[in-house]
Amino acid sequence: MNAKLTRSELDDRLDDLKARAAIIAKSSPEGEQAEEVAGEAEVIEQYVAPEDWAYFHGCVDRIIREAGMVEPDSDDE
Repeated sequence: MNAKLTRSELDDRLDDLKARAAIIAKSSPEGEQAEEVAGEAEVIEQYVAPEDWAYFHGCVDRIIREAGMVEPDSDDE
């Protein structure tokens, strides 16, 4: 099944990922947290429409940073 998610459906999946990231942040070893969230994001990614890829990746990056799994870089622009 290769149906692509609507933006609304994608936002719902991203909300679920954000909740899951909070759990991962509390239960997984520090060095593995971001990779674990990224792995869960990969499962969603196959259903993301091409026009939403940049949006999706930006949201995943923000979820990881907001969960405290990656420190913001000063040269990250």
